[in-house]
Amino acid sequence: MVHQAREVALRIGIYFLLRKSEYLPNSNGSQPGLRRSDLLFFNSQSFPIMCSSIQKGQASSARIVIPYSKCDQFGKGRNILHVRQTKGRRCIVNDLEEWVIVTRNELRATDSDFLFYVKGRVIISSDQVTNIMKVTAEACGFNSKRI
Repeated sequence: MVHQAREVALRIGIYFLLRKSEYLPNSNGSQPGLRRSDLLFFNSQSFPIMCSSIQKGQASSARIVIPYSKCDQFGKGRNILHVRQTKGRRCIVNDLEEWVIVTRNELRATDSDFLFYVKGRVIISSDQVTNIMKVTAEACGFNSKRI
């Protein structure tokens, strides 16, 4: 589960262009990140599917609602939608769907829990993502102190 959490957390940040603080908990969970209820799946008829009832392959798209971010000067939040990709190896809708199902089945996560902070447990934190990014930068020959 830890490996999957890393992969999904990094992909969410990339695909949805989010700051870590917008969706990830900090190390102690005092800032728990994005709620599962801020993630909506939609079927092929554009009807919403809650995290509590999503099944593998059911979603045609996924929307994340960011209620507030530090660059949101008007306080309106953001809605970011991605459509399931049928070609290629990676699809963020599929990744999110699988993550929600795994955490629901293994950790008993509900729609009132957070994406990466479930039942008082930080699954992956913003600090861990920072460390992953630093190691990756160093492996690519960049100075990790700038990350």
